[in-house]
Amino acid sequence: MWVCVLLAGAGRAQLAPEWLYHPPGSAHHLYSIGIAPKFLEDSLSLVLAKQHAFKNLAKQYSVTVNAKFAESGNGMGILSTGYIREIVDSAHVWQCRIAAQLVDSIQTDRYWYVLMRVRKDLNKPQGSIPAVPSTVVKPPSGKPPEWIRVLPEHEGKVYGIGISKPYTDLSDTWTASAREARREIAMTLSAKSATLAREMVTETGTYHRNWSEDVTRQTLQYSVIEERWWDRENNLYYTLISSDTTKNN
Repeated sequence: MWVCVLLAGAGRAQLAPEWLYHPPGSAHHLYSIGIAPKFLEDSLSLVLAKQHAFKNLAKQYSVTVNAKFAESGNGMGILSTGYIREIVDSAHVWQCRIAAQLVDSIQTDRYWYVLMRVRKDLNKPQGSIPAVPSTVVKPPSGKPPEWIRVLPEHEGKVYGIGISKPYTDLSDTWTASAREARREIAMTLSAKSATLAREMVTETGTYHRNWSEDVTRQTLQYSVIEERWWDRENNLYYTLISSDTTKNN
């Protein structure tokens, strides 16, 4: 039985590794972070954190995004609805379990964090483990990063930003933020849009209703988390993801 030391609320300021907010980048490797709350047995926390990291690696390698966003307005308000589903090949997750290499692990008073890497072809990394700053820092404060105001532009890449409210589990919070970023990228690459405007005339007046819908099913390859930022004032979690446009289909 797994017993958690405390309830992992995401509302308070928490210490975290520097590489959570600025993950390493590489032309030949994918890097991924796994987070788990601290249990009474550290080994259980590490197992769960690694499981999250394996799945995140597989998502970065290839993920199919099914998403829908719809808005309906009648002049007095707007109602929005939608969904996001990420489909990951279980074979890719298994390959990551076999080949991924632990780069670093850090525990804080509330969480275990692991940083893992795998080659971009999902084979085992070659050579020595790269050095990363094993420092624990407070979440970045001050002005938001420039990418929140203006998306980066680089040839061969498309970018998306995801925003999430806090969940009880910090891992779920960052996962939701990344999911939103991938939805934005998928919508940018291939969205089918439909709109409808209707006018109704009654004895009491004329009423307008507008409806719009965007739907996508897009496979993203090498959708890499570039940076994260926590807006402490509004308690919102931001994730910047880039995806290789030469590989997407």
